[in-house]
Amino acid sequence: MRKLLLIPLLLIGMVSMAQTKVSSYATFGGTLTGASADTLHELSTRSYTFELVNYQYELGLDVFILLDRTSGAVSVGQKTYYSNDGVNWPATAADSASLGNAIIDIPYAVTLTPAGGRYMKIVLLATSAVQLSSVYGYIRSYRKDKT
Repeated sequence: MRKLLLIPLLLIGMVSMAQTKVSSYATFGGTLTGASADTLHELSTRSYTFELVNYQYELGLDVFILLDRTSGAVSVGQKTYYSNDGVNWPATAADSASLGNAIIDIPYAVTLTPAGGRYMKIVLLATSAVQLSSVYGYIRSYRKDKT
């Protein structure tokens, strides 16, 4: 009987390790605070990869990133890449920005349209000194050809 209960738990665990599929809305980064949040240290990188549902249509994507500063000034580079297979990524980013602030938390929002592939990867590179920040974000996708 225990073996029968263990099999569904293993399957659920394997499914949860897959990439995040975005049909309309998904959160990423440190959705929790404290030790569970994604913390960027100096020269560290965080990547978030999403599989876009309905990628064969013209999609619009709203991306919001918030860097919650622990202390001091924070400087982060953000790049967005698209791929059709999720393995081979172009050398040049489809979108990039430099995020930084010494006084308040750093919000960044962008609408990307149309999406350029089945997979989307957001890369954050911390370029500041040893100041920490937690990452919070969401992505929303929508079909532009629907009326």
